[in-house]
Amino acid sequence: MKDTDKHLAFFINHIPKALQYYDQREVNSVQLFALGLLKRLNHASNSLMLILENIEQKPQLDFSAGITIRAILLDTLLGLNFYKLLKDNLPKKLPDEQIKLLTTEFCDIILADGLENTVKYFELARTLGFISNIEHKQLLNNFITNYSTYFEPHLNNGQMPRVKFKRVKGPIELFKVIAGDSDMKNISRIYDLYLFYSKYDHFGILYFNVKDAPLHEKIDRLERSVYVFVRHCANLYDILERVSQKDKFIKKQYNIANNYLNQNNGT
Repeated sequence: MKDTDKHLAFFINHIPKALQYYDQREVNSVQLFALGLLKRLNHASNSLMLILENIEQKPQLDFSAGITIRAILLDTLLGLNFYKLLKDNLPKKLPDEQIKLLTTEFCDIILADGLENTVKYFELARTLGFISNIEHKQLLNNFITNYSTYFEPHLNNGQMPRVKFKRVKGPIELFKVIAGDSDMKNISRIYDLYLFYSKYDHFGILYFNVKDAPLHEKIDRLERSVYVFVRHCANLYDILERVSQKDKFIKKQYNIANNYLNQNNGT
């Protein structure tokens, strides 16, 4: 438990420095991707810290822990797929501009996730009579304007827009990408944890096995997950540092996160 508290405290204390540094600054897609995942890790760490402080007295808090951990494990798979993209392409000595295009497209695909489902819901709400044709057109046009980066050019005529980017890979596809790399095969085993915690999020018969597990097993699995997040945190700072044009502050924050990973490797 001591190391887990230490890891969570590191995330809680360290991550806000980068978030505050970029507050009100214009960021590119890759920076937005990394900063968004760092913010989610920070929020999750605050929740998990409170849960661990009280879980012995209220074991039912494990459910909230499971939902939270599942989300960050999926984030970790996304971050590792970004790392894999760099790992495969940097040795090819591609021009910087081509690497930028590859990484930007990767992040834009992730950031655009959910947009298509939202505009489909607007259409469904109109069809079922929850909103009028005029309300639908206004709602849709405002939505497209707010997220115009991710949509094909649109006439603001109430017609269904097209998202520029292909769909995000599902968890199993994200797992396969890194599991097929001999250097990343070991870290890809986090998918075992992801599948376990998915039973918290998706109700079915297997949920009851998860619910009834001994508390000490639940805490042990939680601690193993938090250790995975140490690598996840360092990876996100690595991503941020690569696209921050030799920013000295971000370089320092990356070094702190990477040193923390090295110091805790194997704990």
